[in-house]
Amino acid sequence: MATEHKNPMKGRNTAVRKAILNPLQRRETRGESQTDFWRRYGVTQSAGSRFESGRPMQSPVQILMALEALGSITSDELDMVVQLLQGVDLPRNGHHSK
Repeated sequence: MATEHKNPMKGRNTAVRKAILNPLQRRETRGESQTDFWRRYGVTQSAGSRFESGRPMQSPVQILMALEALGSITSDELDMVVQLLQGVDLPRNGHHSK
């Protein structure tokens, strides 16, 4: 008799996918403005609007959203990370800018 094993990650994967693939729904569920919602991830309102319209999101934003959706980072920790990264010249497309 085969035993059915449930994947404990399935529900977590679904939460992450929803957060990343439908940020508009996540924002509206929270009842937040674009400015307030996207600021949490270090993103401007205009860039957030583009993401909500289906434009691709940068990997760092996706990672922050995934960590938050998984409950792996608190709101305070998220704020701290974004503040630390403000003004840091991060590499783009795998290359450091000069």
